[in-house]
Amino acid sequence: MGKIPLIAGLSLLLLMNISFLSAYSDSGKELFEKRCSKCHALDRALRKNKDLDAWKITTKRMAKYSEGAITEPEAEEIALYLAGRGTEASQVLPDKPE
Repeated sequence: MGKIPLIAGLSLLLLMNISFLSAYSDSGKELFEKRCSKCHALDRALRKNKDLDAWKITTKRMAKYSEGAITEPEAEEIALYLAGRGTEASQVLPDKPE
């Protein structure tokens, strides 16, 4: 197999993965907005800047508080969305004054 078809194939695979992750993130954002706003203001979570493991812990705990309104797979998607925001969180909303 030549280099050009290999590079083209890998590029296509990369684009497919990026597209999939973007769709996954969009659904996580929608779930976050719909589910989390039922119990508290969204800015509460948007002010936080956590890694994926920390968001998984948080969303799993919130799913338990929701008494079935947030399923485990939805909590996973929400965690992926929130973790994917990275350092943007501190730029979106300023911290509350102390």
